[in-house]
Amino acid sequence: MDNKIIKDIERSRKISKKYNINEIEEKYVPISLFMNSKKKFLVELSYRDKNEEEEKDESLIFSRYDSIRYPSKFKTTNITKDVKLTKNYYLYDEEETFNGEENDIKNYNWHVNFADSELFGFFQNATFAQDEYQVQEHPCCCSLREVLKKESNMNQDLLPKTHESRESPCLIFNAQRRIHLDITEKSNNNNNENNNEDNQNLPGLYGRNFVEASEERIENATTILNPPTHTNIVAIAAPKGFSGTYTISQLTNILSISYSGFRAVYLDTHDIHFNNRLNNMSEDNVNEALSVTIHTGHWGCGAFGGNKVVMCMIQIIASVMAGCRLVYHTIDDESHELCEEALNNLEEYQNQLHPNKNDTNQLTFSVFSILQLIVDSGYKWGQSDGN
Repeated sequence: MDNKIIKDIERSRKISKKYNINEIEEKYVPISLFMNSKKKFLVELSYRDKNEEEEKDESLIFSRYDSIRYPSKFKTTNITKDVKLTKNYYLYDEEETFNGEENDIKNYNWHVNFADSELFGFFQNATFAQDEYQVQEHPCCCSLREVLKKESNMNQDLLPKTHESRESPCLIFNAQRRIHLDITEKSNNNNNENNNEDNQNLPGLYGRNFVEASEERIENATTILNPPTHTNIVAIAAPKGFSGTYTISQLTNILSISYSGFRAVYLDTHDIHFNNRLNNMSEDNVNEALSVTIHTGHWGCGAFGGNKVVMCMIQIIASVMAGCRLVYHTIDDESHELCEEALNNLEEYQNQLHPNKNDTNQLTFSVFSILQLIVDSGYKWGQSDGN
């Protein structure tokens, strides 16, 4: 592993610890942790066909990082070359290739958790935004939070917090995903319960719609994954919303948070891979080339009212500087167009800063210059969506 990566890990990682999933779930049984009846019902479904013997040795790795300072300049041939837009929610089973690369490069997918400052802090109650939806599909994260709360009494670095005085990204490698919940599922209009004008156009199961849905509807939208699949999660908390036009200081803060999370992913992936920390790779695989892909979406654009174009641009810049590729889940047509606007803006900013660029040459970009161009574009904060 590269010496710079080793030094960066030593400088910025607070802690990294492996947990046996069965053991933490025995200490803190997921079904006992939920207060909301609909969430409790869904967890019961998740563990209905659990194979204790096959899953007994499965582990996850929890890591927590300090804020990582982003560089003042970075180099790339094209800011948007390693970005893909896709019109769906997280699927978790994507195999991504970029720009004709060979499939034999080992790729690690990570998925952003749109966290609160408290890691998985609202899984118990009726809230059902992106954070809670992701935890519901990965219920071992609930047990992990409880273990971290207890162990942090002896070691503050294990606090389940994504932000204290500064951002503190939390990473979970190899979390079990036990179900797929199709939150785009519409109500069944043949069902008497839903056969009224208000329910015929329900926008899926996201947000408040989940706790208002019947158990039958939730079960019909659920696919049990047996055996469970595995997901790598990075939890970062977006800044709470402001109003008016974006300022340089606000953009700097957003970039700092997203870069810290994405760079932590890059560093942890290399550590886990090259040091074979889960002991599940042959020597040949440990030495092969690897790439890191981050899946994200409208982070900070729900309850906090972030502008979708701005948040997309910032996350793209952060991913380039961190050394990661980016898959951006735009969800719907309207939001997809806004993210295309973000890509077009970055291409235009790039042309303004390097009017005579050659497609094969590395270009040097000043981070401040790009952020100033975003400010000059006059984008404003939006409104909270209540989720």
